[in-house]
Amino acid sequence: MNMQRREFLLASTAVAALAVRDFQDELRMHCHAALNVGATKDEVAEVIFQMATYGGVPCMVEGLKTLKKVLEERGEWKEEK
Repeated sequence: MNMQRREFLLASTAVAALAVRDFQDELRMHCHAALNVGATKDEVAEVIFQMATYGGVPCMVEGLKTLKKVLEERGEWKEEK
C-alpha cells in the first residue's frame, strides 16, 4: 500500500470515529487532514454519512455541517442549484 493511500485510510478512520462520537472540533481538523492527503469532499462526506448507522442521524448531520464549514474555509464549497 502506498503512503498516500495509507494516509487517506488513517484520516478516514479518524473522521469516522470523531463523527460518531460527535467531537466536532477534532472532526474539523481531521476533515482538513483527509482533504490534504487527497480525499475528495465526496469521499469525506460519504464516511460521515455512513456513521448514521453507528451514531445516529443527529451526529451525522452535525458532522456534515462541520465538513461544510471546512469546505467553506478552504474556498471549496459551492451551493448547488
